[in-house]
Amino acid sequence: MPKGKVSIKDFYNINDLLPPQVLLEVFKLCRPEQIRPICKHWYKATQNDILWKCWYQDKFTNKKLKESWQESYFYMLFLENNWINNRFFNKNFYDNSWITNCKLFNNTIITTSQWGFIKEWDLNTILNQNTNNSLPFVYSGNIGPIHCLDCNESLIVTGSDDGVIKIWKRNKMNYTKMLTYHHQDVFCIKIIEDKIISGSKDNIIYVYDLKTLNKTILKGHTHSVWSIEKKNDTLFSSSLDGTVRIWNLNNKNEYDCTTCLEISKYAVLKIVLFKNFLIVATWNGKIEIWNIHEKELTYSITAHSDYISGLKCFNDILVSSSYDNQVKIWKITTKGFIGLKLVNVLDLEKITCLDINEKELVCCSSLGKIHYFNFDVKKSIIV
Repeated sequence: MPKGKVSIKDFYNINDLLPPQVLLEVFKLCRPEQIRPICKHWYKATQNDILWKCWYQDKFTNKKLKESWQESYFYMLFLENNWINNRFFNKNFYDNSWITNCKLFNNTIITTSQWGFIKEWDLNTILNQNTNNSLPFVYSGNIGPIHCLDCNESLIVTGSDDGVIKIWKRNKMNYTKMLTYHHQDVFCIKIIEDKIISGSKDNIIYVYDLKTLNKTILKGHTHSVWSIEKKNDTLFSSSLDGTVRIWNLNNKNEYDCTTCLEISKYAVLKIVLFKNFLIVATWNGKIEIWNIHEKELTYSITAHSDYISGLKCFNDILVSSSYDNQVKIWKITTKGFIGLKLVNVLDLEKITCLDINEKELVCCSSLGKIHYFNFDVKKSIIV
């Protein structure tokens, strides 16, 4: 590179000075919008889909949604922009009871109720008809309130107030298995790979292996376990005792509690993971962000004026719901210090649960109303 004042032509010569593979590694550290306009050589280099894969995985956490990584990158930017700028299609429909849980999965919404009903609603049917009265597929065999729900491609699992976990095969009316090792209400449940992980009012977490039928017991919380998340070999659990416990898988394939975060004197109701941070929702309406590695609080905000009933995130979008009749959409900011920026407020009614994916939001109420929002639109449409 010549000494003295550097011209733009000299800058372009970097294409000749660096091997293509080295240039590719340099580009990975930049953003597409930073390098594409520089010159035609750099623009051509950005047509490499391997490079777009790196950019996509650096910015987003979900799987690619389009055929190429470049298409997926711009599609996710489009969806994120709609979440932030309040552009969505909205349709509401009704159940006939207090809805306790909801789950978005492959063009369906699965709900549970205080009356013990489990219903699977087909979104294509609901969205293609003009009436709000759609008949769901109903799973039978449960009596009493259902506190928690999860599903995958083949199974639905629920936990209820009698301490029983029930397993259904998808689209089969009657349950196929019943697990009775909890002694009190089951408040949270997850299907992760071949395991069912559950937390209960009995203060215990169970990890049940669907293949071997073995179960592992995790003890440590002094009050009800309300939320569970998992990342690789690490399990996170929150409790009404105001703590979040971090459990790591040891070489005996057992979980050891390696960290106990003293979050609050108030109950920790919900937790979600964002990169190296833990986002928690407490009983008094606060949302806090904790650095997992440093084990310290980095951000706190009073997000709601009442009990927080739902907390979900994807990429850098966080959604919270509350008994204060509001659903709030937040942008997780990471420039400088991590924090939350409120970008949208949905004024609804007493919201008991929510679920989201990259382009959809569903939230349900104590009145049995199901609010469905789709952000894959050019402009807002309310039906």
